[in-house]
Amino acid sequence: MEENHRGICNGTPKPFILGYEFSADVLVLPVPAGIAPADKDEGRAFCRTLGKALVVGAQEVLEIEADEIAYFQHPDGAGGWTLVFYETAPGGAGYLELLAKNLGSWAGAAQEGYTTMTASALATVASSRHEINSITQCSIRNWCEACFFN
Repeated sequence: MEENHRGICNGTPKPFILGYEFSADVLVLPVPAGIAPADKDEGRAFCRTLGKALVVGAQEVLEIEADEIAYFQHPDGAGGWTLVFYETAPGGAGYLELLAKNLGSWAGAAQEGYTTMTASALATVASSRHEINSITQCSIRNWCEACFFN
C-alpha cells in the first residue's frame, strides 16, 4: 500500500478507524457483578454469548431479520457489565420498546433458542467451555428475573 501511495502523494499513510453517526433507539441492560464471571475475559465472553442469545430471542419474538438489532458490551466499572442493544435502522423501528415491554417473552425466547442450539452452532457463539457452562447455570430467564424483577 505504501509503495502505491508514494506514486501519488509525498505524505505518510496513517491508519484510521472509520465510522459513522446515526440516531437510534437503545436498550441498556445491566449485568451486575456476581452474575457474569469475575475474570474480565470470561465476563466478556459470557456477555457476548448472553447478548447473542438475546438478539436471537428478539428475532424470534419480533419475527425480524438477523441484522435489525445489534448489541455491544462494556464493563460498568463496578465489577459488572452493560449490554447495549440498538436498532440498526437509522431512527429505529420501535423494536426495542416492544422488547422492553415484553421482557419475559424475550428472555424466554432467548433461553429457548440457546438451549436448543446444536453443539456446532453453540461453539460459534460461545468462545469457551466455561462460557457455555456459565450461561447454562445462569439461565437467561433467571438473569432477567435477577436484574429486573427483584
